[in-house]
Amino acid sequence: MSTTGVRKPRKGFTLIELLVVIAIIAVLIGLLLPAVQKVREAASRMSCTNNLKQLGIALQSHHDQLGYFPSGGTNAYPDMGGGNPPTLQKQPGSWAFSVLPFMEQGNIYNCNNQDLAIKSTIKTYFCPSRRGPSTDNWNGKDSGMIDYYGAVQNNRDSNNNLPNGARGIFAPWNQACVKMTGITDGTSNTIAVGEKNIGLGNYSGNTSADGPGYSWGYDFGGSGNWDTTLGRADIQPQKDQPGSGDGANTHGFGSAHPSAFNALLVDGSVHSFQYSVNLDQWKALCGINDGVVITQQY
Repeated sequence: MSTTGVRKPRKGFTLIELLVVIAIIAVLIGLLLPAVQKVREAASRMSCTNNLKQLGIALQSHHDQLGYFPSGGTNAYPDMGGGNPPTLQKQPGSWAFSVLPFMEQGNIYNCNNQDLAIKSTIKTYFCPSRRGPSTDNWNGKDSGMIDYYGAVQNNRDSNNNLPNGARGIFAPWNQACVKMTGITDGTSNTIAVGEKNIGLGNYSGNTSADGPGYSWGYDFGGSGNWDTTLGRADIQPQKDQPGSGDGANTHGFGSAHPSAFNALLVDGSVHSFQYSVNLDQWKALCGINDGVVITQQY
């Protein structure tokens, strides 16, 4: 039987069909990618919120056991104290070091090796929207970094004094530590810890606002100082912006999240704040006893 004129089945795609398929796949990817990014950011924000809640539990546990919130320390790395670190206002290291025993990190707190403690990375101290646990080398020392600031009510005069005795939850080394009873503005009306602002080019560290690490103590949050654990409330919070070097950090609060940053209140609750939050209201929230009544819902 002759097969002349009988058309054989075609195998594969024509060029036009292949281009159409590629175009359809590209459109689907374009539609799905933003959704995937939103899901990823939502997961990161949830993880960040959980970090702050763990910090809230640690701070409450510190107060329950010792009767005070931890000191903010002074311009120094922590004193390991021969395996028995000093507590309260006697500890020159940061509040973030002092709460380690209440975060199942007592092995670092009691290691009696300052260099080891300084370079340790605490997963809870990193927001996944910005970076994973990482270290920086600052002045020859490796240091575990931190993405969170303790709140310092910072309406200071020319002599670096707070008006009317107003202060934040973390006291300087030379002042008595804050008790729950000293928070006269109310624990549900006072910020304890919030995310901090860092320039996009500074995520690997190497700036005074980040490099010295999580264990460096109180430096009043002044521009150019080693304010790695305490932030200024008198600076408008903002999303991390392009740039690197000290000038790319505001020394205030902020985050890598697209539209808002997270903050922990003393009562243990975590709230999201818009970057456009009223600055006077934000300053009042960071003070424990300024007597300012918050009338707007944050």
